Amino acid sequence: MLARTWALGLVCSLVGITAGLTAGCSSSAKPTASLDTHSDDPESDAGTKVVPGSADEEPDDVAHDAGSPQSTAAKCISLPIDDPDDNFTDSNCDGIDGDKSKAIFVAATGSDTAGGSMELPVATLTHGIELAIAKGKDVYVCKGDYSEDTIQLNAKGVRVYGGYDCSAKWVRNSQSQPHLVSTSSTAISIKDVSDAVVFDRVDFTAANGKSGSENSIAVFVSNSKNVTLRRGTLQAGSGADGVQPVTPTTENSLPACVAYIYSTGACFGEPGRNSHQFKNCFYTGQANGGTITTAPFDDLSVFDLAPQSTDTQKNVCKNSTYSIGGRGGGTDPNNPRVSMSGTKGTPASTSSTLNGNDGATFSSGTAATLAFGTLNASGYVASNVGTAGTDGAIGEAGTGGNGGGFTAVYSAGTGDFPYYLYAPAAGGGKGGWGGCGGVAGAAGNAGGASIAVAVYQSQVSLERTALVASSGGKGSAGGLGADGASGQPGGVCGTAYYDCTNIIAGQEAQWPLINKTNTTSAQSGGHGGKGGHGSQGGPGGGGPSIPLVVSGTAPTLSAVTFLPGSGGPGGSNGGPRAADGESMDQKVLP
Repeated sequence: MLARTWALGLVCSLVGITAGLTAGCSSSAKPTASLDTHSDDPESDAGTKVVPGSADEEPDDVAHDAGSPQSTAAKCISLPIDDPDDNFTDSNCDGIDGDKSKAIFVAATGSDTAGGSMELPVATLTHGIELAIAKGKDVYVCKGDYSEDTIQLNAKGVRVYGGYDCSAKWVRNSQSQPHLVSTSSTAISIKDVSDAVVFDRVDFTAANGKSGSENSIAVFVSNSKNVTLRRGTLQAGSGADGVQPVTPTTENSLPACVAYIYSTGACFGEPGRNSHQFKNCFYTGQANGGTITTAPFDDLSVFDLAPQSTDTQKNVCKNSTYSIGGRGGGTDPNNPRVSMSGTKGTPASTSSTLNGNDGATFSSGTAATLAFGTLNASGYVASNVGTAGTDGAIGEAGTGGNGGGFTAVYSAGTGDFPYYLYAPAAGGGKGGWGGCGGVAGAAGNAGGASIAVAVYQSQVSLERTALVASSGGKGSAGGLGADGASGQPGGVCGTAYYDCTNIIAGQEAQWPLINKTNTTSAQSGGHGGKGGHGSQGGPGGGGPSIPLVVSGTAPTLSAVTFLPGSGGPGGSNGGPRAADGESMDQKVLP
């Protein structure tokens, strides 16, 4: 509009108009000093950090008298186009800087049920933008405070101009800046827009990140073109702290008990097999006289031996590891006077006893080393997290108890006529399985970011804007791992029974002395070891505080003020912290 103002001045001098002109031929006057971002003096120092009030700030020396009631004594020379400009010039003589026939008007005192005219403005910027896009118009915003949710532009662009004082017939000047305080952690979201987007003389403040590493971003632009942000303060709130991960619950197995459940509900190793001897129990020591060597071991009506146990219980853990208790020993069917030992389970016991050792606990996850996460088409991602811990090792399985062969459990007689009570031993109990390892602690979460303007693969121009970031969020400590589950007790040994219904003459006196059972002829299974404790996850990094973050083409900058806050501290597990969040003026990514 400066060139247009210069041309009008020439026309006015030619026709002899020297005073009382309307905005179309207005003269310049020195305005009151204002904030740098609202000032009207052109600035060409692109990318320079300008601090309001410093010697680098230029004075606001452009006239602000346009938009005042027109003089009835003056004749306005109207131009066909009047976009709001930095001279506040009424170029089309309709009484305001801009074209009121091509705009939707927004005022805090308006109503969203109104039509959006200058006389009947709407109350919210959100609704004003909706109407403007639908009708192909611009938006003119009166000074005041507006509290709204995220303003979203998707696929369609719009031009929004602030600086109007609706209490003074919509005069436009540098002291009438509207201020939108967003109730959301993102004030403006512009995605996939190729039309022109302009926000001129409007301040935006995003809310603090609320929880769970939420970011605060004043303006986010993604995959868009022709976006211009002019003469406004764009301020992000604080990033939210990373949430401490929840400690997982202890899990022993997917199937709580696969094979054998005691009446109490406990899940132990399966007991050893019983043995039984029927009919004649006494054998003499005489050759060919009913000795044990000639006993009919394969006759099931006389003997029921206890073989070695077969398949054992299997404990399947959620991380696909498993433990199998050892098999209990028994009687060797090929040589009944020889016992068979129990076997080791999986993982095999390394202890010197039947019991398995506890599973190992491993080192904690590593702390985040990055001070910045990632930026994608959806926004900033607090991906600078630690690594997860490691699941505890499964406990060693118990070894199965030994079984027994035939043994002499009673003897009588003297001299040349001794006789013995031989009994088959019972089977050994199965070993208990090892407890599942504790689930690892989750990685610590990173703190949320505080970013005034985030640009992803877009074309953006920033002119006379102040970009203000607050503090980044704190990273959390790593999550604690779960305790390992207890191992399973081994099964008890079996019992040997003998009935001795066929009593040889002369043995009657000894019969009442015989104990009809033998419970000490085999071993119980070993106890499974406890699972190892899940290790703690590594702590997450702090959230960054950066006024301008760009991925792709760098924006065009003109007199931009960068005011970063402090990066959030990295999380800690009690030792050195993870990386603190970055704090810098701007960060440019590929």
